[in-house]
Amino acid sequence: MLSNVIHELENKQFYFLTTRFYNRSAKKDLQYRISFSYIDERKESILVSSEDISHVLASKTDIETGLLNSTGFHEKVEKWLEENPWQQRPYNDSHVFASAGAGLWTTANDQLKFYKMLMNLGMGDNGVRILKEETVKSILAVTTRPKHMGGYSLGLSAPVEDNEEAWFGHGGAWGTNCIVNWHKKQLRLWVVQVSGPQPWNDAVSKAAEKFFANSVDTKGVDAFTGRTK
Repeated sequence: MLSNVIHELENKQFYFLTTRFYNRSAKKDLQYRISFSYIDERKESILVSSEDISHVLASKTDIETGLLNSTGFHEKVEKWLEENPWQQRPYNDSHVFASAGAGLWTTANDQLKFYKMLMNLGMGDNGVRILKEETVKSILAVTTRPKHMGGYSLGLSAPVEDNEEAWFGHGGAWGTNCIVNWHKKQLRLWVVQVSGPQPWNDAVSKAAEKFFANSVDTKGVDAFTGRTK
């Protein structure tokens, strides 16, 4: 234990760890954050202090951002599902729902791989072709609706006419959004999970505009662009 603390303090001023134990008299779990730091520059003595953080961990909001933490988020989702029972249609068990337009779960990394495949007209992130190029161009990258119904393709928001300034992709009800431009080999992925107002859209657009204004090396993009570990 002591050797580990000394090792951690070699390159940092403080070292923290969290410990948990069950208080029999209070009949509840208590959690403490223990901090370690050298008393002075001679590094001969280590100061150890502890702080009861049980109330922080039991809180439903993050103390730094004021937003919902994991506990608060899951509680809000559970309450929303109770208030909207039409969403609860178990397919196999209580965690799987039959839903064609929502209810999909993935990671940001896998979502990036999927949209990079679309950006590269069907070529997978590992160089393997997943969709035919003409499939992406004809039913994904451009609308398949009649003109008076707006731009939407097979499950994606898409332009009425395909051109070098045209983007296609999909947004999420809770803020996540990804769009690609296969002509310019550009991709914008914004991952967030917030219900309600989304005031950051203008800032995201400005950040993307600034990023894509830079010169980007696009050598080899005809095969596929980049890899994700």
